Amino acid sequence: MPSIAEVTVTDGAVAAEEFAARVARAEAAWADDALLDRPVTVPWGTVPGRGALWAYTNEFLVHGWDLAVATGQPAEADAAVVEAVAPVVRTFIPAEIRGAEGVPFAAVVEPRDGAGPTERLANWAGRSSTGWV
Repeated sequence: MPSIAEVTVTDGAVAAEEFAARVARAEAAWADDALLDRPVTVPWGTVPGRGALWAYTNEFLVHGWDLAVATGQPAEADAAVVEAVAPVVRTFIPAEIRGAEGVPFAAVVEPRDGAGPTERLANWAGRSSTGWV
């Protein structure tokens, strides 16, 4: 399977098929609980597979929120998934490290009244809802 950088998309159906194939590959890889404890190398270092899975879930949720609000789409993901990820994210990306060299997260943004779980997670990542929702 080519890396995502090698995929040229000219057709939305091709993009959907490629994404579905990658999801199936990831699900198969993470189905083995032993892999969750094995070290894996990710862009920010070597971490247990479980840590990489939590981090990438956070990435999908926050960047999915970014794309959804920027394009006027529904932005809330499955609340149960977000609520499972949020405590892990708060532990590994605490407010106190924001602004430190090499930390790619802005200061935590106070959620607006009525913010859903995905929006609150995006706020934790430093995203402001103002002007978007």
